[in-house]
Amino acid sequence: MLEKLALIRAGWGIDAEASEGIWEEIPSEDRHTRVEKPRLKEAAYHGLVGEFTRLIEPHSETDPAAVLFQTLIASGSMIGSGPHFRVEADRHTVNEFLALVGDTSKARKGASRGHSIRLCRRIEEPWAETRIKEGLSSGEGLIWLVRDLAEKDGKIVDPGKADKRLLLTESEFASTLSVLERPGNTLSPIFCGVPGTLEPNWRP
Repeated sequence: MLEKLALIRAGWGIDAEASEGIWEEIPSEDRHTRVEKPRLKEAAYHGLVGEFTRLIEPHSETDPAAVLFQTLIASGSMIGSGPHFRVEADRHTVNEFLALVGDTSKARKGASRGHSIRLCRRIEEPWAETRIKEGLSSGEGLIWLVRDLAEKDGKIVDPGKADKRLLLTESEFASTLSVLERPGNTLSPIFCGVPGTLEPNWRP
Protein backbone atom coordinates (compact mmCIF):
# COMPACT_ATOMS: atom_id res chain seq x y z
CA MET A 1 0.00 0.00 0.00
CA LEU A 2 2.68 2.48 1.03
CA GLU A 3 4.79 1.59 -1.99
CA LYS A 4 1.85 2.29 -4.27
CA LEU A 5 1.05 5.51 -2.47
CA ALA A 6 4.60 6.61 -3.14
CA LEU A 7 3.23 7.43 -6.57
CA ILE A 8 1.50 10.30 -4.79
CA ARG A 9 4.30 11.66 -2.64
CA ALA A 10 3.83 12.87 0.91
CA GLY A 11 4.47 16.33 -0.48
CA TRP A 12 1.69 16.24 -3.07
CA GLY A 13 -0.44 19.32 -3.41
CA ILE A 14 0.85 22.81 -2.84
CA ASP A 15 3.48 23.63 -0.22
CA ALA A 16 3.26 26.76 1.88
CA GLU A 17 5.86 28.77 -0.03
CA ALA A 18 4.72 27.72 -3.49
CA SER A 19 1.06 28.34 -2.73
CA GLU A 20 1.38 32.07 -2.05
CA GLY A 21 -0.67 33.76 -4.73
CA ILE A 22 -1.30 30.71 -6.92
CA TRP A 23 -4.05 32.45 -8.91
CA GLU A 24 -2.96 34.79 -11.65
CA GLU A 25 -4.28 38.30 -11.27
CA ILE A 26 -6.50 39.88 -13.90
CA PRO A 27 -5.10 43.36 -14.67
CA SER A 28 -7.08 45.95 -12.72
CA GLU A 29 -7.76 48.05 -15.83
CA ASP A 30 -9.42 45.02 -17.48
CA ARG A 31 -11.55 43.78 -14.60
CA HIS A 32 -14.59 45.85 -15.51
CA THR A 33 -14.29 45.51 -19.28
CA ARG A 34 -13.95 41.77 -19.75
CA VAL A 35 -14.46 38.50 -17.95
CA GLU A 36 -11.50 36.17 -18.05
CA LYS A 37 -11.35 32.64 -16.72
CA PRO A 38 -8.94 32.53 -13.77
CA ARG A 39 -5.75 30.57 -14.38
CA LEU A 40 -3.67 28.65 -11.89
CA LYS A 41 -0.05 29.66 -11.61
CA GLU A 42 2.58 27.01 -12.21
CA ALA A 43 3.21 26.73 -8.45
CA ALA A 44 -0.20 25.06 -8.12
CA TYR A 45 1.03 22.11 -10.19
CA HIS A 46 3.59 21.13 -7.57
CA GLY A 47 4.42 17.45 -7.06
CA LEU A 48 3.22 14.25 -8.69
CA VAL A 49 -0.42 15.31 -8.87
CA GLY A 50 0.64 18.36 -10.86
CA GLU A 51 2.80 16.20 -13.10
CA PHE A 52 -0.13 13.86 -13.68
CA THR A 53 -2.34 16.82 -14.59
CA ARG A 54 0.19 18.11 -17.11
CA LEU A 55 0.42 14.62 -18.59
CA ILE A 56 -3.36 14.51 -19.13
CA GLU A 57 -3.76 18.10 -20.34
CA PRO A 58 -2.76 17.70 -24.01
CA HIS A 59 -5.12 14.74 -24.44
CA SER A 60 -8.25 16.04 -22.74
CA GLU A 61 -10.83 18.79 -23.16
CA THR A 62 -11.15 19.17 -19.39
CA ASP A 63 -9.80 22.19 -17.55
CA PRO A 64 -6.41 21.27 -16.01
CA ALA A 65 -7.47 22.92 -12.73
CA ALA A 66 -10.43 20.52 -12.53
CA VAL A 67 -8.19 17.50 -13.12
CA LEU A 68 -5.73 18.76 -10.51
CA PHE A 69 -8.36 19.35 -7.81
CA GLN A 70 -10.30 16.16 -8.54
CA THR A 71 -7.09 14.15 -8.24
CA LEU A 72 -6.21 15.81 -4.93
CA ILE A 73 -9.70 15.00 -3.59
CA ALA A 74 -9.67 11.37 -4.76
CA SER A 75 -6.11 10.83 -3.52
CA GLY A 76 -6.97 12.27 -0.12
CA SER A 77 -9.90 9.88 0.23
CA MET A 78 -7.82 6.90 -0.86
CA ILE A 79 -4.95 7.76 1.50
CA GLY A 80 -7.38 8.04 4.42
CA SER A 81 -7.20 9.83 7.75
CA GLY A 82 -3.83 8.48 8.87
CA PRO A 83 -1.42 11.11 7.48
CA HIS A 84 -2.11 14.46 9.13
CA PHE A 85 -0.66 17.59 10.63
CA ARG A 86 -1.71 19.54 13.68
CA VAL A 87 -2.70 23.16 14.06
CA GLU A 88 -2.68 23.74 17.81
CA ALA A 89 -4.96 20.98 19.17
CA ASP A 90 -6.73 20.24 15.87
CA ARG A 91 -5.83 17.31 13.63
CA HIS A 92 -5.96 18.05 9.90
CA THR A 93 -6.00 15.10 7.49
CA VAL A 94 -5.91 15.02 3.68
CA ASN A 95 -9.70 14.83 3.24
CA GLU A 96 -11.10 17.84 1.41
CA PHE A 97 -14.31 19.18 -0.16
CA LEU A 98 -14.65 20.41 -3.73
CA ALA A 99 -17.37 22.06 -5.81
CA LEU A 100 -16.75 22.41 -9.54
CA VAL A 101 -18.73 25.04 -11.43
CA GLY A 102 -19.08 24.94 -15.21
CA ASP A 103 -21.51 24.90 -18.11
CA THR A 104 -23.71 21.81 -18.19
CA SER A 105 -22.59 19.24 -20.80
CA LYS A 106 -19.78 21.53 -21.95
CA ALA A 107 -17.37 21.96 -19.05
CA ARG A 108 -16.33 18.28 -18.91
CA LYS A 109 -16.57 18.23 -15.10
CA GLY A 110 -17.33 14.51 -15.06
CA ALA A 111 -14.41 13.79 -17.37
CA SER A 112 -12.00 15.42 -14.94
CA ARG A 113 -13.29 13.12 -12.19
CA GLY A 114 -12.84 10.13 -14.46
CA HIS A 115 -9.13 10.84 -14.89
CA SER A 116 -8.59 11.07 -11.13
CA ILE A 117 -10.48 7.85 -10.41
CA ARG A 118 -8.60 5.99 -13.13
CA LEU A 119 -5.29 6.94 -11.52
CA CYS A 120 -6.37 5.96 -8.02
CA ARG A 121 -7.93 2.71 -9.26
CA ARG A 122 -4.54 1.61 -10.55
CA ILE A 123 -3.09 2.22 -7.08
CA GLU A 124 -5.84 0.60 -4.99
CA GLU A 125 -8.63 -1.26 -6.75
CA PRO A 126 -10.61 -2.23 -3.58
CA TRP A 127 -11.04 1.42 -2.58
CA ALA A 128 -12.24 2.35 -6.05
CA GLU A 129 -14.70 -0.55 -6.15
CA THR A 130 -16.26 -0.18 -2.70
CA ARG A 131 -15.63 3.28 -1.22
CA ILE A 132 -16.87 5.63 -3.94
CA LYS A 133 -20.53 6.52 -3.51
CA GLU A 134 -22.89 8.81 -5.41
CA GLY A 135 -25.56 11.04 -3.93
CA LEU A 136 -26.19 12.89 -0.66
CA SER A 137 -29.57 12.71 1.05
CA SER A 138 -29.22 12.90 4.84
CA GLY A 139 -26.74 12.95 7.67
CA GLU A 140 -28.00 9.58 8.86
CA GLY A 141 -27.48 8.10 5.43
CA LEU A 142 -23.93 9.41 5.40
CA ILE A 143 -23.21 7.88 8.81
CA TRP A 144 -24.63 4.56 7.60
CA LEU A 145 -21.88 4.37 4.98
CA VAL A 146 -19.15 4.49 7.66
CA ARG A 147 -20.97 2.80 10.56
CA ASP A 148 -19.21 0.69 13.18
CA LEU A 149 -19.76 -2.96 13.94
CA ALA A 150 -22.91 -3.56 16.03
CA GLU A 151 -23.40 -6.35 18.57
CA LYS A 152 -26.38 -7.56 20.56
CA ASP A 153 -26.25 -10.19 23.30
CA GLY A 154 -22.70 -11.01 22.30
CA LYS A 155 -23.61 -11.59 18.65
CA ILE A 156 -22.73 -9.47 15.67
CA VAL A 157 -25.93 -8.08 14.17
CA ASP A 158 -24.23 -5.71 11.73
CA PRO A 159 -20.61 -6.04 10.58
CA GLY A 160 -20.51 -2.31 9.83
CA LYS A 161 -17.84 -0.83 7.58
CA ALA A 162 -14.27 -1.57 8.59
CA ASP A 163 -12.95 0.75 5.89
CA LYS A 164 -13.96 4.27 6.91
CA ARG A 165 -12.57 5.91 3.79
CA LEU A 166 -15.29 7.37 1.61
CA LEU A 167 -15.42 9.45 -1.55
CA LEU A 168 -18.86 11.01 -1.92
CA THR A 169 -19.82 12.59 -5.21
CA GLU A 170 -22.87 14.52 -6.36
CA SER A 171 -23.08 15.34 -10.06
CA GLU A 172 -25.62 18.11 -9.47
CA PHE A 173 -24.81 20.33 -6.48
CA ALA A 174 -28.28 21.86 -6.74
CA SER A 175 -29.63 18.51 -5.55
CA THR A 176 -27.58 18.78 -2.36
CA LEU A 177 -28.76 22.35 -1.78
CA SER A 178 -32.37 21.20 -2.17
CA VAL A 179 -31.80 18.43 0.36
CA LEU A 180 -30.34 20.89 2.87
CA GLU A 181 -33.53 22.97 2.68
CA ARG A 182 -35.70 20.12 3.91
CA PRO A 183 -36.93 20.66 7.50
CA GLY A 184 -34.96 18.56 9.96
CA ASN A 185 -32.32 17.44 7.47
CA THR A 186 -29.04 16.72 9.29
CA LEU A 187 -26.62 16.58 6.36
CA SER A 188 -25.03 19.98 6.99
CA PRO A 189 -24.54 19.50 10.77
CA ILE A 190 -22.98 16.07 10.15
CA PHE A 191 -20.55 17.51 7.60
CA CYS A 192 -19.55 20.22 10.06
CA GLY A 193 -19.41 17.89 13.07
CA VAL A 194 -16.44 16.68 15.07
CA PRO A 195 -14.73 13.55 13.63
CA GLY A 196 -15.26 10.43 15.70
CA THR A 197 -18.60 11.49 17.22
CA LEU A 198 -21.07 10.41 14.55
CA GLU A 199 -24.02 8.81 16.34
CA PRO A 200 -27.28 8.43 14.39
CA ASN A 201 -30.44 7.94 16.39
CA TRP A 202 -32.08 5.81 13.74
CA ARG A 203 -31.21 3.04 11.31
CA PRO A 204 -32.20 3.07 7.61
